[in-house]
Amino acid sequence: MDNNPKTAMGALKVQMHTIPQSALVALGHRMQHGAEKYGAFNWRTEPISTSVYISAMMRHLAAFADGEWEDVECPRGSSHLSAIMACCALLIDSEGLGTLIDDRPPPNPYTIKLLNGEVK
Repeated sequence: MDNNPKTAMGALKVQMHTIPQSALVALGHRMQHGAEKYGAFNWRTEPISTSVYISAMMRHLAAFADGEWEDVECPRGSSHLSAIMACCALLIDSEGLGTLIDDRPPPNPYTIKLLNGEVK
């Protein structure tokens, strides 16, 4: 750290330089594809449902886990991982704006125990 007061103030804020630029570029390509297909920032003016994006993320994760890197439905050759990032970005942004319809089922504490390895 240097003695510049701006450095001390900046250290208290989110450190944007820690985000890999390659991930931002991949997300940018995916968001541009979505803007062309559905309209830019459409989730900010029309509500979106959580379940739609959970399902999309699960489909993209399944394809990626099964060995497919590139999403053939995206003309820019974006990866399935960039689609998952885009879904997360929309959910986070719409939740903050109040345009998210949270239609997830009620929580099940048993699931969390299974995920944490507390139940065999």
